[in-house]
Amino acid sequence: MIIDSHIHYGYLPGYRNYGLSIESLIDLMDRLGIKYSININALDLGAGDLEGGAEEDIRLFDKSNGRILSHLVYDPRKADRCLGVIDKYYDNRIFKGVKLHPSLHLTDAVDDRYERVFEYAAKNDIIIISHTWDKSLTNPVQQYSFPAKFEKHIIKYPEVRFICAHSGGRYDGILEAARLARTYDNVYLDIAGDIYANGFIEYLSKSAGSNKILFGSDCSMMDQRTMLGVVLGSGIGIKDKEDILFNNASELFGIS
Repeated sequence: MIIDSHIHYGYLPGYRNYGLSIESLIDLMDRLGIKYSININALDLGAGDLEGGAEEDIRLFDKSNGRILSHLVYDPRKADRCLGVIDKYYDNRIFKGVKLHPSLHLTDAVDDRYERVFEYAAKNDIIIISHTWDKSLTNPVQQYSFPAKFEKHIIKYPEVRFICAHSGGRYDGILEAARLARTYDNVYLDIAGDIYANGFIEYLSKSAGSNKILFGSDCSMMDQRTMLGVVLGSGIGIKDKEDILFNNASELFGIS
């Protein structure tokens, strides 16, 4: 059994999902042995429709018989509104965490406006997952999400479990994300995205520990089969693969 810890349901500009529906997503999950997927909805992440995204998340949960779970979104530029939506909708049967995206929200990870969501998460035992990526000359806003920039929040709130989505994305980002996961007990890595570097899974497992790694696909921007193949075809042991594909997420998110 597999848990996909990072998908996006809905339309995101610049990506084509070829008519992905809840039915076709569940069909693909069934064929791949994926029991649960955790969604960051395109409505609230991409379009800023926080309430609409939360309502759709609830519909997805019901329509999938509880197999599509979700994260809510925190945009530091709309802190009061976001925390209000989280306070209103958060139900840990449906929602498993709160997503940050410094690059999309154009707010550097070191910005003090993130303090409010970390404080809220600490008080309410909520997981935080954030987009992390390497610095890029062609996409300069990625610098806002460089993994090391989250370190001050990780240190200040050791009780908040923090997931580096995409494990830092590219070379230097991956090195930094692995360092954080190796250094701090509350830091985890997900492997969602187009991260096809040779030896990627082997490096993370050796550097951070396979118990810190979560399978994720970045579907529907990416195909769920690609990162699944990266894990299954890696040179790590069967137990390590089982941890990455199911055990770690099951324990972290409370999914039995």
